Amino acid sequence: MGSLRLDERGVTDYFDSHSFYRFHHRNRPNETLLITDGDGDVDMMTFNISSSENWQIYYQQGRWFIRPYASSVVQSWKDYQLGLMQDEKGNVGALPKVAKRSGGLGQQWTFAQVDDGNGGFGYRISNGLLGNTSFLALTGDGGQPGMQSSSEGTVWDMQVNRQAGDPSMDNSYEDVNNFVVATTSVTSVLSTSKATAGPSLSSASSSTSTATSISPGSASGSASVGSGAIAGIVVGAVLVVLAATGAFIFFAKRRKRNQVRDRYREAELRSDTKVTYAHMGSPAEIGSDPVVHMGSYQEERYELGNDGPSARSPSKLPMTENDAKDIGSGGGSPAARLPRDGVP
Repeated sequence: MGSLRLDERGVTDYFDSHSFYRFHHRNRPNETLLITDGDGDVDMMTFNISSSENWQIYYQQGRWFIRPYASSVVQSWKDYQLGLMQDEKGNVGALPKVAKRSGGLGQQWTFAQVDDGNGGFGYRISNGLLGNTSFLALTGDGGQPGMQSSSEGTVWDMQVNRQAGDPSMDNSYEDVNNFVVATTSVTSVLSTSKATAGPSLSSASSSTSTATSISPGSASGSASVGSGAIAGIVVGAVLVVLAATGAFIFFAKRRKRNQVRDRYREAELRSDTKVTYAHMGSPAEIGSDPVVHMGSYQEERYELGNDGPSARSPSKLPMTENDAKDIGSGGGSPAARLPRDGVP
């Protein structure tokens, strides 16, 4: 984004992002905060000895980012900001250092204007990871600046250094990406052997944040489903459909088979038709529809007399029209082909 002065960003008083500042402290009036090595460690040293004693204080979304001096000649720290480090367990180091720019809470600072006790004012500086109950302090001779919960030694004097010029790098006035918004939780500060300013530096703790990152084009509170979960849902749905289809086919065939059997059993009861059920093929085919064999038959005819059924031959009974036709064609039942009385 383009350059905007503080009054154009809706912020009054405090700091102008177009200037460089020095961090001074009344406990060490001849020293200022600067970078001491290539790892980004900071300490109090005599001022006017290094360009790294100059800091741009850049405002974004209600927080300040502290950026080290950089120019066309000195570009080593152009993409860096001052912040607190956090280890893999979530503990926060007490000593600030310079690290690559980010929108993380560890690089977000708040400056609260307070009475310096001498009729003037100074600034109490807190960090986004530790909330507003721990402050950057300088409490003893020879000690490094570090975070503590006590208010002792926490007032800083911020002075503009006009001789350093204005921040002029191409990214000097760029907002950071993935700005993190804090919600309340508890975090401990790591003790460190480098802190010699007293026990309060290594035991500071306060409320801090559960990070919520806001990046361009991202929607807050959105949720996504993993590809593994989606695959599981798809497989489960396919299995349910296959099981339902198999059950439908099984019961449909079973119903059809029962209807066929019932129909032929009813026909057998109503007529002289005998129905034979058989399953052809291997035992694996027993579940298939039965093979139905039907055949007509005629029971033997008897004359009833006083003594019960007559012993006379069935052939002596009156012939029916069908019997006569069968005899003429050489067919018919065995009873119809027996010789009649008086006929050889």
